[in-house]
Amino acid sequence: MDIYRSVRVILPAAVGSAIYLALLSGIYSVAPYADIPAWWSQRQPRGSIAALSWVAFVDVCGALVAAIPVAVVLALLAKEGRVRTAVGIGAITALCIGIGGLVQYGTPPSLGGWVVRLAQLISVLLSVAAVVFLIGGRRPA
Repeated sequence: MDIYRSVRVILPAAVGSAIYLALLSGIYSVAPYADIPAWWSQRQPRGSIAALSWVAFVDVCGALVAAIPVAVVLALLAKEGRVRTAVGIGAITALCIGIGGLVQYGTPPSLGGWVVRLAQLISVLLSVAAVVFLIGGRRPA
């Protein structure tokens, strides 16, 4: 692979990842993690499960919402390899979030914490690709 092709593959993924990470940071900073709705708590067998599942739900929703503008721009601008680039964007971003979380908070102390962290990383990894796939990644006619 020549240098020009390497740059054409890596640069969109790096720029898209930076934008996706900025959107995720903004969304996650205002997300209602502590405000578990009563309707959510009533459907869970225990309070700890309600809290953990709510955090995972908010993380997944935040990843999907942040993925929408990145996926739309990618679908409009990329001529080929949209889904591959979207997976690259998700992988770079998930890696940054995973390493940042380990540095800031350490390893999760419980199985529930690991499940929530894993749900967050998988949703970040796959959200841009899922939205690109759903919109078809086609240019408007």
